[in-house]
Amino acid sequence: MLEILWIPVLTGLFLMATVRRPAHAGGFIIPGKKAGDIELGQPLSPLLFQSLGQPTSYTPPESGKDGVDTGCYFWENKLMIKLNDGQGDTNVCQILVWDSSFMSDRGIRTGDPFDRVEKVYPNGTREEAMDMDFCWQLPGITFYIYDDKVVSIGVHE
Repeated sequence: MLEILWIPVLTGLFLMATVRRPAHAGGFIIPGKKAGDIELGQPLSPLLFQSLGQPTSYTPPESGKDGVDTGCYFWENKLMIKLNDGQGDTNVCQILVWDSSFMSDRGIRTGDPFDRVEKVYPNGTREEAMDMDFCWQLPGITFYIYDDKVVSIGVHE
């Protein structure tokens, strides 16, 4: 009898492990590395476009510009992905996240109060930021603060 009860549990676990979530469906932000399945220094996966649809706006990268973010994909209220890292025109060089389904490696997401960010990331430095109250800068990650809340999270080298 006990063996019969395990079959639905094991089947459910197998299905959960094998079903691929959409490329944009949040995930962990790893400072200096990635946001979900979007990795710095890599081209974007076609799955990202299948799951997010057409970007709100797109600026193509300029070829051979030695990688100073010459291109950009933007999905309103979700993501902005800057392109051209100096190694490839279509490689991701910076990610900006507004979507709260993404969470930092220490549990911070958009909407969290700044005092929580400061407790979790005590070694950050307060910097000026355009159209924000300020940003909390750390190696590989920046938290943009407005009205005492995280409004976006940047991932960079």
